[in-house]
Amino acid sequence: MAKKFFYVCGGILMLALSYHFGASSATAQAGSPVQGFAFAGGNFFVMTSNGDVYQSSTGGPGEFYGLAPAPTLLGNYWGGPVPTTRESWGAVKERFR
Repeated sequence: MAKKFFYVCGGILMLALSYHFGASSATAQAGSPVQGFAFAGGNFFVMTSNGDVYQSSTGGPGEFYGLAPAPTLLGNYWGGPVPTTRESWGAVKERFR
């Protein structure tokens, strides 16, 4: 019986040590503003987190990978800033009556 107790205590000690030395909170990768990517007809389209859409072509068959032209800004998908002012419930009801 003492042998089983020793193994259980040893297992708990190993779990505690592995948690102490290896545990860290899970975090997401940061630094990538890309939210969407598409490839169509020899063109790359990329959408950033603020809605800007960029286009870059693959060049021609003679170009090496990585030497494509610099991406050009096509515009903002959302068309501009989004209003963030709050309205009262009464103002919303009055507007749609």
